[in-house]
Amino acid sequence: MDLILTPDIYEPSMDDNGNIIDKIPSWSCLKGKGIMCACGSRKNKVYETSALFTTHIKSQTHKKWIMKLNADKVNYYMENNRMKQIIQELREILNRYETNIARINHQHTIELANKDQVIQSLTSLLSEMPGEKMETERQLDLMNV
Repeated sequence: MDLILTPDIYEPSMDDNGNIIDKIPSWSCLKGKGIMCACGSRKNKVYETSALFTTHIKSQTHKKWIMKLNADKVNYYMENNRMKQIIQELREILNRYETNIARINHQHTIELANKDQVIQSLTSLLSEMPGEKMETERQLDLMNV
């Protein structure tokens, strides 16, 4: 069976001024997988060489995509912060649910142990009653069926 390598998705870099720029990744890190770009110029196109990808990032569609990313970076920043807040809230909700589930499981374990003790006590009392021993043994046998 052959191992299928999936291409990496290209992520532009950011310069010191916070602007999104193209920076061609090290091709040796891609190890024959190639790279895909999310700019939309050629959907599902895998660039197999550095030269092909360099040509791609010079295309008008790719350049417009980089310009749009720079224009929308404030919106992306705000959306990122909003997503971080949502993730934190979901973690807190999940933690509360996990705590409640653990508490309920503990309560059920205690209740089952108490019920088991009651059953054992009643079974012991029934077996000690004169004249009822045979009926008790028959009922206990039926419980094990």
